[in-house]
Amino acid sequence: MTSIEILAFVFISILFLILVYITVRLISTKAWRAPDPLTQEINRLCEHLRTIGIRASILTILTMGFWGIKGGVKGQPQWRWEKVLAVIKLEDRDIDSINFIIVGYYSVAALDFIVKTPSLDSGKKGRNTKLIMKRSTGGCLLTFINIWSAKVVDVEWRGGTDLARKLNLDHRLKDRLLHANLKPLRGFLHIVPEPEYGCVKIRTNHFLPTMELFNILETIAKHVKSV
Repeated sequence: MTSIEILAFVFISILFLILVYITVRLISTKAWRAPDPLTQEINRLCEHLRTIGIRASILTILTMGFWGIKGGVKGQPQWRWEKVLAVIKLEDRDIDSINFIIVGYYSVAALDFIVKTPSLDSGKKGRNTKLIMKRSTGGCLLTFINIWSAKVVDVEWRGGTDLARKLNLDHRLKDRLLHANLKPLRGFLHIVPEPEYGCVKIRTNHFLPTMELFNILETIAKHVKSV
């Protein structure tokens, strides 16, 4: 090969690498790919909260890049197999914020309703409290198979904590739970203390809360703050 051919080959190789780099960068932006469905869902949740009269704003949000999402929002309670994708700030509520969580490899979405409790002992990990929903299938096989459609006939808070005892003594809260539509929760509501972060998180699966369910969560937050 002559020197001119070598220079032409090098020039074409460099040009090719530059084009590959630009293509990868474009694909990783919103210009050349479909909108991130998780980001859309986070925006939808925030907009829904505003619709039902809650002053909500997205404080932090991580968007999906070409190589996925590395880590979660820093400074937020999250376990090793979880990532906090967004923090939605609430105004004038006992619930201070809502964290949008993904658990596992983008397979399950969950919500953490964050209640700030600076009085928690940072050196002691408290016990979890969970809501047990007792259902009646009414003898219907189809209802038994799709258990989430079964009617909730009783609720009980378990965990052996002062908070569980206090929640069980709130008979008005129990009545509200029994008369509310709890299907969106799909039987899952845990209260998890995070003393390292000075907060307690009320964890549910991902759903768009009705005002009725949100007010129930607010009542639970009030009990969390009073313990």
